[in-house]
Amino acid sequence: MLSAELEETFRCNNGIPSSSAKSSGIKKQAGMVYTRKIFNLFESEFIASLAVKMEEVGCDGTLRKFELNEEGHKRVYIVQFDSSNLTITCSCQMYESMGWLCRHALRVSNVKNVTQIPAQYILKRWTKDANNVELQVKEKSTVTLRRNSLMRKAYGIISKGAESTTGSEIALQKLTEAEELIEKNMKKLSMRDSGVNTSSSGGNKNQPLSDEPPVLNPAGV
Repeated sequence: MLSAELEETFRCNNGIPSSSAKSSGIKKQAGMVYTRKIFNLFESEFIASLAVKMEEVGCDGTLRKFELNEEGHKRVYIVQFDSSNLTITCSCQMYESMGWLCRHALRVSNVKNVTQIPAQYILKRWTKDANNVELQVKEKSTVTLRRNSLMRKAYGIISKGAESTTGSEIALQKLTEAEELIEKNMKKLSMRDSGVNTSSSGGNKNQPLSDEPPVLNPAGV
């Protein structure tokens, strides 16, 4: 019994959330959807919400009004909560300025048994999916830039080569050579990614690479 009391005192003094806070659905959801940095900020607000006192001061159908203040502070915050569509606003306007719910809104949500962050209050730019989408867009943009650059160059070669039979033959030959080199490079990269050793042919280990000149024995004295 004494051990449990000492542990609870330690938790209170060091700001460690209780087991009920750890198992909160809202906190778990935040950990799943938010990036690590945003989750840490959200978690700070969630833990601070446990020390917020609240009082219901008005009711109009599904719309309820609350006054809240933090322990040790005199300032009063006004939170309005509509249970019909799970909209919630706070006079501190933290969500409007930062993009995640404040401790006052979280306190009301907890009392009203809201176990998930309403979808309208999860900004896409703070989620893990946003980083993946941004990376994919960046990679796609890079490929598009390379393609456009190559197309301009190829179009210039084709336009000049088409002016004469010889020029056309040269352009066609070089484009064919370029295609073969690109396919060879793609195959080499594919083999490297799959873990295949491309430095040997699998037969004679002393066989030189095709791109290197053979090394001959020195002439006898």
